[in-house]
Amino acid sequence: MNDPLFTDIPDETGTLSLAASDASSSANLDYSLRGDPASHTKVIMLTGMFATTAHVASYARFLARHGAHVLTFDHRGIGRSTIPIADAKRDQDPVVLARDALQLMDHVFGPDSAVHIVGRSMGGMVAQRMAVELVSSNHSDRIASLVLIATTQSTTLFRPLVPWIPHFMFRFVLKLLFGGDRVSVMAGAVNRAFSREHLDHLHPVKGVSNRELWVGRWVREWGDWWTFDDMDVCATQFRVSLLHHLSAVEAQSLVESGIPIAV
Repeated sequence: MNDPLFTDIPDETGTLSLAASDASSSANLDYSLRGDPASHTKVIMLTGMFATTAHVASYARFLARHGAHVLTFDHRGIGRSTIPIADAKRDQDPVVLARDALQLMDHVFGPDSAVHIVGRSMGGMVAQRMAVELVSSNHSDRIASLVLIATTQSTTLFRPLVPWIPHFMFRFVLKLLFGGDRVSVMAGAVNRAFSREHLDHLHPVKGVSNRELWVGRWVREWGDWWTFDDMDVCATQFRVSLLHHLSAVEAQSLVESGIPIAV
């Protein structure tokens, strides 16, 4: 599943248009489906910060080959999912992204289907918020399981200060972190995304390290995998991650709901 030469074409694609609300701007969510629509195993996968759905395509295909019907999508403003240009800097938070995902889940799978919710990194934060929204509204039966990968219950002790930090400060910090040349940025990204053992392994077809192949691919396909060309949207997602907090009461409610949870 971590083959740097992996390619895949979704079985179906679509776009869900979301209307503006008091909490968020309008958005068009681009999504992909893999697997048999008749399958009783429904899965939604949520990507991490700055990342497009390309990052979970191989995992989605693996699950589809084993009988699941899998939904992947780009968060609002990321990849092929769009928001109005004037609202690119509009504040988002984990609740906004969770409600996006819940609306998409209902649109694709129907409002009565039980769905396995899988989230990685920031996607795991959004997945936690999705679960809280469903449990608090007495719809825990909609969650077949909750799978949280490389994520956290709360991101920072300084979370109460985050709403007061101006947008340009998030942008400034990200420019320092990811504003270098693409090769150096991607070299750092692969080190965070994969284990050293995987990266040092020689690819059986190409005969060079997976590290070299991943860096090369991510540089060539920069815009297909990452959103670093739009620092406004990156700054917004950075803010979303810093705002994430699952309280002890909320965490306990998830445990007591009986939902199978894997961390």
